[in-house]
Amino acid sequence: MVLDQSTAVYQRILKNCTHDGSNPMAGPIQTSLEKTGPDHLSSLKCLSDSSGDSIIYTLLPPVFKGLNTTFKEFLILTGQKAIHSKYDGIIELKVGARNSCFLLMEQDQEISFPDEDPKLRYLNTLTSGLGDVLYTNQHADINIVVDQRIFPCHKVILAAMSPYFDAMFTHDMRESRDGIVTLHDIDADIFDNILHFMYTGKDVVCEENAEKMFRAASLMQIPCLQESCAAFLLSQISHDNSIGIWKIAKAHNCKKLSDKAWQTILENFQMVSASEDFASLDLDELLCIIQDDSLISPSEEFVCDVALDWVAAEESRKDCLCQLIPALRLPLVSSDYLFHMIDSHTEVQGDPACRKVIQEAMKYHACFSKRQNFTSSRCVRRLHSKMDDVLVVIGGLLSTTPRYQTTKEVLCYSFQQRRWYYLPSLPYDPGYEFATCVHNNSLYVSGGWLKLTGMAEYKSHKNEWKVCETLTNGRCGHVMVAVSNSIFVLGGRDGRAPAMTNIEEFNINTEKWSMAGDLLLGVRSTSACAIGERIFIFGGITETDKDTMSVQCFDARHHNTSIIGDLPFTCRLTRTVSLDSSVYVMAPDGRMLEFCDPSLSIISHTQSKRRSRCDSSSSVDSMADPPSPTSTTVTLGNVLCRIPNFSQHHFEVIQHKGEILLVGGKTPDNTILKNIMAINIDSKPEVVVEDILEMPSARWCFGCVKTSIKRDYLNNQIP
Repeated sequence: MVLDQSTAVYQRILKNCTHDGSNPMAGPIQTSLEKTGPDHLSSLKCLSDSSGDSIIYTLLPPVFKGLNTTFKEFLILTGQKAIHSKYDGIIELKVGARNSCFLLMEQDQEISFPDEDPKLRYLNTLTSGLGDVLYTNQHADINIVVDQRIFPCHKVILAAMSPYFDAMFTHDMRESRDGIVTLHDIDADIFDNILHFMYTGKDVVCEENAEKMFRAASLMQIPCLQESCAAFLLSQISHDNSIGIWKIAKAHNCKKLSDKAWQTILENFQMVSASEDFASLDLDELLCIIQDDSLISPSEEFVCDVALDWVAAEESRKDCLCQLIPALRLPLVSSDYLFHMIDSHTEVQGDPACRKVIQEAMKYHACFSKRQNFTSSRCVRRLHSKMDDVLVVIGGLLSTTPRYQTTKEVLCYSFQQRRWYYLPSLPYDPGYEFATCVHNNSLYVSGGWLKLTGMAEYKSHKNEWKVCETLTNGRCGHVMVAVSNSIFVLGGRDGRAPAMTNIEEFNINTEKWSMAGDLLLGVRSTSACAIGERIFIFGGITETDKDTMSVQCFDARHHNTSIIGDLPFTCRLTRTVSLDSSVYVMAPDGRMLEFCDPSLSIISHTQSKRRSRCDSSSSVDSMADPPSPTSTTVTLGNVLCRIPNFSQHHFEVIQHKGEILLVGGKTPDNTILKNIMAINIDSKPEVVVEDILEMPSARWCFGCVKTSIKRDYLNNQIP
């Protein structure tokens, strides 16, 4: 078998070599080649050379073709070539084989160098010459003094590489005239390395000097050295040095390095928080870290502990505590931890801002029925939390023509992961016009055309549905509101009464229903919300099939009802959302009404008789003598805005981080929607509305709530 002359390319790596920059290393080179398979050379190792230096060649591509795969051949190549130190990159090796019974050798070959690129040859020559003048001090025209060491240099080289020196030598500064420049805040060894880089371009950055080199390169405005240092530091970032590198990168406006260091801090917070660098953070830096949504922490209690330990580390930091408290997500810590922290740091109770934050956290822990109304960022879970804040879409209609296509599907959108997931489906098909609400992260569904008396609970801590005790009076087109430890269903229709008045109460602790009272005005297709212990019902369709503008108020503790005033317009199919203590009513024509708590000036023109809990009379009986809706003349609320080109109904609304999200619905031309719009009511000078995402499928007449679910349960992603 004949081996044709082939060409192989190798990477030359010098180990333990020393030279003065000009003397070449030369001598015979004996190399072993070991062949283990077709078209593949497993190793190429230099055995020796005349100088005793170790030279290792590593093969890049396979080169030998046609070798018999049955045999392993050991080949000896010899050659002699002067190898100059400047050739530290790719070389070319032409090889042939000899002394083999299986291979024929035509001629000996030698190591040779490829033709250099002219530009590269020029640069090599230039930097070699510049290195010589640096080493010999020839033609030096300026002395740089660093730590009492004198470095003879050349103005033109320094000015060409550094705008810092260029400005110094251009503007006739005294240092330039005297021929001596003294540099402060830099080590002599670091400056020596910088000179080598500026004159020869050699890599001078290592683990021991990288941070100092980066600072000095930034000070002297040497961009290419800054980039070299940044690239090295980027490869060396760990939890031990991430804070130091982040500070350096931030100080010198190196975004890529700063972003990587910042990411390392957030992803390794538990270890980073135990480092010495963390203890030396200033207040603003600490605030940046603990407020970041991307922070990965075992718990919010751990974040609080770290912040409090930082304060305790130095006496002077005690005054910082009141600035740190508003940055902590106290609503998401356990109630035991919260009250222990308050007792242990009584000084925060005297600060108005801290007191407000603590009150917010206490309300969050106490008000299970209103947790989803909190707009503060302190109530929002981090991106890597064990729990996700989710928008849940329940059932609904997928078609617009009878027989309507219903679904038991339950979908949720994770705000942290920005993905849609399936949750367990409803245990039965409620049809449409059912009602939904949330209490302590559990979801409740009641009524609906296909299951008028149905009631089901999704237990978020178990990721499962439970069928509850049935309603006393079945209904659809009603509303459901949670107050304290009870859930109330109000109004609706049952196929007999076009607009019901009776109110039922579901006790969450006993899981039993009871009659709670009556509306003064029977309504369906209305909306409602709770402020404190009062439930407000806005407009709706009356038993005469007319729209009303009346606002009714049901006191959940005293079980009585009053009509407290009128909306600015009659309405049906409105949707209501609470942002903290403010309430917004959204009409199908795009008008948005802001409704404020009228508890300080309740105008109660008519009050219903309190109903016994055991009274189970029907809604038809209770409608015997309803009050006239015109008996009130007080207009409540004001129209905040009107969404342009908006006309849709059977949509839903929730709030997230202070924005109102308007979900799905149907237009007058029977187009079913799947878009989700965000309404920013705080934007100036006008309310901003924009589409932000879409549901996986269009639907209308569905349920929609916001809650929090364990991330472990979000494992069935929707493609």
